Amino acid sequence: MVGLPNKAAALSLAFAVALAVGACGDSDDGAGAGAPSDSTSGSGDHAHNETTTLSTFPPAEAETTVAVTMRDFRFEMPTTVAAGKVLFNVTNEGPTEHEFVVFQGSKQVAHLDSQDRNESGRLAVVLPAGRYTIKCLIGSGGARHDKLGMVQNITVE
Repeated sequence: MVGLPNKAAALSLAFAVALAVGACGDSDDGAGAGAPSDSTSGSGDHAHNETTTLSTFPPAEAETTVAVTMRDFRFEMPTTVAAGKVLFNVTNEGPTEHEFVVFQGSKQVAHLDSQDRNESGRLAVVLPAGRYTIKCLIGSGGARHDKLGMVQNITVE
């Protein structure tokens, strides 16, 4: 009977690890919401769900391409974007890891996994007209990046 609590603890730990690994995204063609980027993903703390409601498409079909630069702690990008098939080309030029998470209201609708310094990734999504908020939900030094000002509101027309 002495070994039973150890087995239960080991199973609990294995289950917790499996949940943690599975919670950081899925994989598809690398261009869609929730997909890993074209480069290696970082390992920062995340505080977002994996809900994705925007349609994705192959990047070659983009009607609009938006260049995005992530820095500590801001996004450099246009604040108005044309509705339709939008390809976000995202580059991290900050010294720390960042991610690109799209919200409509309080609901997460798409995200590009985290990018380490000097890494780039692409997010190809169909954006209907409306207002969206881009955030970095990576946590470092006890604070999430969005709480440090890494938030960008955009209007899609």
